[in-house]
Amino acid sequence: MKRLTLAIFFIILFSFTVYGQELYFEELEDVISRFSGEIAVGEAVTIEDFTIVPLLRLRVFSGGSKPGTLVDWFAGGFELEPVAMVVIREGDFKIFSLNGTTLPTLFPLAEDEQVKDLSKEEQEDLFQEGVRKLEEGKIEEAKEIFEYLLQLRPENADTHAFLGRAYAKLAENVPEMEKKIQYGMDAFREFSKALEIDPDNPYALTARGYARLMVPPPLGGADLAIEDFTRALDGDPESIEAHLGMAHIYVSRGNYEKAREHYQMVIELDPDNQRAIKELQRLEEGDDQ
Repeated sequence: MKRLTLAIFFIILFSFTVYGQELYFEELEDVISRFSGEIAVGEAVTIEDFTIVPLLRLRVFSGGSKPGTLVDWFAGGFELEPVAMVVIREGDFKIFSLNGTTLPTLFPLAEDEQVKDLSKEEQEDLFQEGVRKLEEGKIEEAKEIFEYLLQLRPENADTHAFLGRAYAKLAENVPEMEKKIQYGMDAFREFSKALEIDPDNPYALTARGYARLMVPPPLGGADLAIEDFTRALDGDPESIEAHLGMAHIYVSRGNYEKAREHYQMVIELDPDNQRAIKELQRLEEGDDQ
């Protein structure tokens, strides 16, 4: 039955795609191996200096009879479902995932390919893209951008700090304890590198402060977090993240007056900050007193 299914699949596929073409680029084998099921490489389309290659998967629908039988297969149906588009330009390819499939989004065509040099303006644009993706919750994509940038500017403290933030987010979201610990260690490593380069880096200090709140002493805890938030505010008194972190700690310790001061400062800096507005309102209503 499996042979029959695959045979019909290839007959249909050959009618409008080019299967294989030596996988169009041999480097796409790794991409395809990340999908489950039979994956085909569609016919490439070239637009100016971009080459677009679709990846498709066969989906079979049951006809309601005994699953896996010939009757069921023909009474049901099938379709070729697009799962990703590979966009290739100047030796790099970017994978645009469809239907919720998770894949790495940026990596070189060849392992021995040299990292492409970027101007300072291009590096900054890419850095800001990484920051945006981190804010949007696209953590893996952000991590890859910061890792790529560190190959171009390994002594850039901000890039180490934001790579650490990406690792910290991964540690927060991953369910497996082993991975949580590993990502947490990676985050602290990047914060340390950032602070070795720039001891007053506000991005690393505030992020490490929040990370320390998640880790018990002696590596973490509220006292160490306060040290980081205080240092961050010494360098940047308008750091909203640091003010929010300090307010959170003061609330947990019952020092509501100090917490109010930091929340009020956040609202002065950002009148629409919903977290500060809600927390300050809760304190004013006396829910925590």
